[in-house]
Amino acid sequence: MKTPVLGVQQAGSTARFETRPGCFLRAGCAVLTCANGSVLLRLPGKRRSVTSRVRWFCAERDESGSGRIGFLFCWSSCFSPMYMRRLFSTLRSVMAGPRPVVFSGPSGAGKSTLLKKLLKEFDGVFGFSVSHTTRKPRPGEENGKDYHYVSREEMQAGIDKGDFIESAEFSGNIYGTSKAAVQAVQAQNLICILDIDMQGVKSIRKTNLNPIYVSIQPPSMDVLEKRLRARQTESEESLQKRLQVALIDMEFSKEPGQFDVVIVNDILDQAYEKLKAALLQEIQKVKNTTKA
Repeated sequence: MKTPVLGVQQAGSTARFETRPGCFLRAGCAVLTCANGSVLLRLPGKRRSVTSRVRWFCAERDESGSGRIGFLFCWSSCFSPMYMRRLFSTLRSVMAGPRPVVFSGPSGAGKSTLLKKLLKEFDGVFGFSVSHTTRKPRPGEENGKDYHYVSREEMQAGIDKGDFIESAEFSGNIYGTSKAAVQAVQAQNLICILDIDMQGVKSIRKTNLNPIYVSIQPPSMDVLEKRLRARQTESEESLQKRLQVALIDMEFSKEPGQFDVVIVNDILDQAYEKLKAALLQEIQKVKNTTKA
């Protein structure tokens, strides 16, 4: 009988854990062991089972917000390396949760409209991460719901430590999305939606988040300008700035490898069908897990 040890983090790196089955305990971690070929994974707020031919299994997910995941098992030496590689891949996929979705595109392209349709049709499938900001709360805003409100010193320290997958400064205030905020959504078995700009896309590409990148674009600059003017919410100066940024955004979306799918939102229903098709695999993953 072999007794290998495998520790897996969401980043795919390895670490060593307790080698004796049944003693895979850590303070603050949810741990479960099973036998007789039944593997039971326990994630925050969820219990699900996966059947395989392993004899012992221990699974944990660090609930402190770090997102660390590990498991330990021993098996009969008759199992082939190919079988075990497939098993490792399955366990990683189940434990990591659904992939996040990055939405990007210029103001007026129709991101909000498409997202509203998506959330209405697939209730209980998607979730939004709560961003951090150094600006003061506005009337009616709630800490932890609208934003996590922190000091500039605290925010900068987190950025320097690598706690944020993306951050940017606007009008003297820093805004950013933390790794923990995304992991909190994934822990609920929800697809985390990240609505970010070009710089955010570039920042996230440097991380191990592995999202689906979706760019929503208008059919032309003329159409975009008509949409923005129809809103009647901006001055001429502000509108021209938005158009300048939009032109850069449209060119960025054409760069190979930046996005998994680029959707031109000319006819809304057609654009929505393309969006659903791009996300169908992750949507189905959440639905199947919820049923289990």
